[in-house]
Amino acid sequence: MNARASSIVIYLMFQKDYVSLQQLADLYFLSKTAVALELKTIERWVERNENIELEISTSKGLKLLKASGYDPTMLVILTNSSNDKNQDLKR
Repeated sequence: MNARASSIVIYLMFQKDYVSLQQLADLYFLSKTAVALELKTIERWVERNENIELEISTSKGLKLLKASGYDPTMLVILTNSSNDKNQDLKR
């Protein structure tokens, strides 16, 4: 997962409510199309992590759901680990 997608995941992890694509676009200075493309990356990452679920609602927005007892700091480790693996693959 790239750094921007990781940053979005970490942001979503600490939000209690739904976040709209427009809110993410404004926060990261991106178009909604660019955010939607990052979401494709995030969806693939979520599929590989059983303790996390991405809920997408056309009316409410996005929300990351985590298993009970899941430590959000582990998410930082997981996303950084994904970034390290991607960098190794590019070399």
